[in-house]
Amino acid sequence: MVVRLIRCLRVHARAVIFSLKDPDGYREPNRRLIEFANQHRQQLCALARIDPADDSAEQVRGCLDRGAVGIKLHPRGEGFAVADERLDDVFAIAHERRLPVIIHAGPGDPSIGLEALERARRTPGARLILAHCAIGSFEQVIHEIDDLPNIFFDTSWWNPADIWALFRMVTLPHPLRQRHSVHQSRLRRGHHWTVGAPGRPDGCSDTRGDGWAAPATGAPRGSA
Repeated sequence: MVVRLIRCLRVHARAVIFSLKDPDGYREPNRRLIEFANQHRQQLCALARIDPADDSAEQVRGCLDRGAVGIKLHPRGEGFAVADERLDDVFAIAHERRLPVIIHAGPGDPSIGLEALERARRTPGARLILAHCAIGSFEQVIHEIDDLPNIFFDTSWWNPADIWALFRMVTLPHPLRQRHSVHQSRLRRGHHWTVGAPGRPDGCSDTRGDGWAAPATGAPRGSA
């Protein structure tokens, strides 16, 4: 899939890539994708997908040394909480190096939003990006983000109504916004082309191996 991505990108476009779910762990997928991104630095950058069950802090440091630019967490996919103490060192590294941390925040686990808010407070240098419009906990997060400039949202979701709702909170200039709003600088353009959706003829997709990508336009980087 990442080879097809290279062909689709315009000359000056860039994308972020990271591993999808792999039951064998992420050491080898991370190595492969970072190596591939290093070979295409003008178009790709890689995130390290981290499972706290597998020496997560050591994994993060090794991936960053090899060229990764941030971290991907999927609490539901690996069965952990954002508040998991095994991630304390991971978030400390992200805070110290001002790294983006993309967190799966789709439907199924509303606790992710509240736990992400607490992480954002404790590690203000980390850039926490709540994926899939944070639809799993949007109503919990939206009331707090004015005080947390390190919380962002990405648009990688298949339902136009949810994306429209997120953008509406950005653009409507009326009193309903005020503190319950998202400034446009908090949005990160994402595309999750492997998610099953009504528009797909098979309604599903592979959930293993390499293959997530999102345009990197405006993505917070370690030097931000």
